[in-house]
Amino acid sequence: MQYSAKQRSSFGQRVKGYTTRRSEGSGSGKALLSVRWNARWAPPQGVTTKFRLLPGDYMGFEGEENEYFQYVDHFVARSKRSFICSKQYKIVDGSLTTIGGKCLGCEERDNGAEDVSWSLKHAFNGIHLAWYHLAPVFDDRNNPVCYKHGDRQGEQVMNRVECEGRRCKYCKDGLEKIFGKKVHWSIGSGHLNELAGFITEIERDCSNCGGILEEAAYECAECGTLYIDMLSTDLDDKAITSFVSRKHECPECKHVGYPLRQFECNGCQDPESTSIFDCTLEIKRQGEGTQSRLQIPRWYKEDLPADLDPDIDTKPSQFKRVFAPDPFEIQAKILKINNPYGAGDPDDHAKDYGDADADYSK
Repeated sequence: MQYSAKQRSSFGQRVKGYTTRRSEGSGSGKALLSVRWNARWAPPQGVTTKFRLLPGDYMGFEGEENEYFQYVDHFVARSKRSFICSKQYKIVDGSLTTIGGKCLGCEERDNGAEDVSWSLKHAFNGIHLAWYHLAPVFDDRNNPVCYKHGDRQGEQVMNRVECEGRRCKYCKDGLEKIFGKKVHWSIGSGHLNELAGFITEIERDCSNCGGILEEAAYECAECGTLYIDMLSTDLDDKAITSFVSRKHECPECKHVGYPLRQFECNGCQDPESTSIFDCTLEIKRQGEGTQSRLQIPRWYKEDLPADLDPDIDTKPSQFKRVFAPDPFEIQAKILKINNPYGAGDPDDHAKDYGDADADYSK
């Protein structure tokens, strides 16, 4: 399909403004859109939208598998841009500890810079259940950006842009409309704790009958040895929360892990907790910036919508590559300082960043 200059100006998506696989001015890397930016998402403020979390499979800083991917982010006020920290981290004795690597952002902070933040992030896979348009991508000279490798070589890159509803300019221009977009949602520790509270509420819904579940016991996840009987325990709520949030060694089978929670249901004899990953969430943010709070006023267990774009990939994204630490030359540019480590990256932090054959429109 051919697009006029006016149409390109009206609905074309530009490469400029997206983080690319390589630094700016590095040839073909400049034409590669990064899923880090093109697929980022956050709940809207003040109005709910429908969203579906997807289960992940990532190794966390504590050395255990998580549904989310962890990374450290620096926001630089002087340039109003951010980059991913290139230090290496691990949870040691309950605290996040640096175990190696170098980072220009951390060095600036150590030297007293007050405009460089440090933030632990948790990235989830998800699907935004909304209507989108496929918008063609052009470079800064209004030339079509095409795939250079893979099965789609020669095809123009298309971005998914959310439909604006009534009087949508993309509808007016006749761009193809599809339902759903796979996104990633990065949240800090505060929103993660709020999300955990909603997960606790959702898990009280019985997946089998819709009844209400009550905690009955905590036991060894491996052999079923009883740790806490909720009907007979003398522990108060604070002590129970402390116990179940820590790993324990089973006195019977010696398995080390978190206690497994068991339920009773007021509606059936076969209680099963509902997973947040089986639910459509009506979600929004309330408030501004770091003071905002997550709200999920409604959720309901259901299959994925029948009209969801079948090309959407529901498998966990390769977040280790998507959120790879930024090279020193990028860090220096965002910090507006000289790079003391030269053009190369001695620790090869970001060797896997980007994928020339990836289709980031899904």
